[in-house]
Amino acid sequence: MDHTRWTAVTESAFEHERRGLDRIRESLPDRAPWRAWSNFTFATRSGTLFEVDLLLAAPSGVHLIELKSWRGAIDEWHGVWVQHTEDGSRIPHGNPMTLAIHKGAALRHLLLTTGESPYFRPSICFTNDSLRVNLPRLDLRHTHKVPDLIRMLSRPTHNARDIMTADRVAALEESLELTGITSSTANCGDLHSLVNRLFTEPADGS
Repeated sequence: MDHTRWTAVTESAFEHERRGLDRIRESLPDRAPWRAWSNFTFATRSGTLFEVDLLLAAPSGVHLIELKSWRGAIDEWHGVWVQHTEDGSRIPHGNPMTLAIHKGAALRHLLLTTGESPYFRPSICFTNDSLRVNLPRLDLRHTHKVPDLIRMLSRPTHNARDIMTADRVAALEESLELTGITSSTANCGDLHSLVNRLFTEPADGS
């Protein structure tokens, strides 16, 4: 995918994340309706801040994708995803799918203020191909390694709610701009100023 179709709202400060994003970008078609936005932050009306690794419009829908570069193995214990590292450590990660679903719902609610109401399909992408994934079947439906992610994105859909066209992508892009999508909080020094700016400045900037 050409850089004109991929907007890096913030360049990632992490090399492993940049490598993962580059692998995905290089595998995507360079034609409409494909469009991507990476590494951005949005704030809800209550002031809650969410970071999104990748928002991707494909013919099959709009996908909110969280990238994980974990090594070793990942399994589930009482609803919590647990990473088993190569040195024998166990690291609990909560449930990233639950957070991705919440992010999608919050972003959809925010975009409703502009008249758009896209449905965001959440996914987790493991960018380390050697990671051993031992998750429950329900979680596996929404988790992918990069090659599987590309195949999933390219799969046709017959659901009118999900089908994206060039016009729908243009409307989504305008909606994202109207909501003031901004840089990732990793590179933002004053979060309180960010929230105040998003919700106190006039919409036309005057």
